Amino acid sequence: DALTALDLPHGSLVIPAIGLDPATMISYGSVAKPGNTAVLGFGQTEHIHVNPDEAIEYDAVVTRSADVAAELVARLIADHRASPGLR
Repeated sequence: DALTALDLPHGSLVIPAIGLDPATMISYGSVAKPGNTAVLGFGQTEHIHVNPDEAIEYDAVVTRSADVAAELVARLIADHRASPGLR
């Protein structure tokens, strides 16, 4: 929502991307639900980026931003779990 609220130039198709820099400590879980298992990664890669490889309609990003964000976060977590040293 924050990105689509900005008056940025865009076409009818966009390629959403996500990444963390630095990625020195990452935890999974929910702040709203204490006690969830957290996975911490120390000494991991310095950054984690999801490859921006799918174009979607800009209107879908606006109307379904939570779905787009959830998909990007799921890909980011999968990439992090697959990074060397976390297995």
